[in-house]
Amino acid sequence: MKKLFLVIVFLTLGFSETIHHEIDTKTSYKEALALGKAQKKDIIVFSYTDYCPWCDRMKRYTLEDFEVINLIAGEYIFASVHRDEGDLPKKLISKYVPMTFVVSYKDESIKKILGGYKSPQEYIKELQ
Repeated sequence: MKKLFLVIVFLTLGFSETIHHEIDTKTSYKEALALGKAQKKDIIVFSYTDYCPWCDRMKRYTLEDFEVINLIAGEYIFASVHRDEGDLPKKLISKYVPMTFVVSYKDESIKKILGGYKSPQEYIKELQ
């Protein structure tokens, strides 16, 4: 019985590994845009500051959720850029953080803006 339990646990872990991706996070908007153009994928730009508790919460909970990771890794290029210290273009610098922008790789137009903290379920729903 103990062996059967261990086999089931290892199989479950093995299957979850194949489903789970990792986000290749860029810290430069320009680098993410270049990669987006090369791979023909839109860019998600997560704008944050170091002193924002909601930014930290978003990083710890939402952006580390398996479903969020799988969605982003499969369909987008992801850039997490500090609002005050990063290389964001003016149109992506907002007064409030956290902010998420979905930017077209074709012409750098803003396709979506997600303001404030979002739970994993809200984030997925708004990105789809």
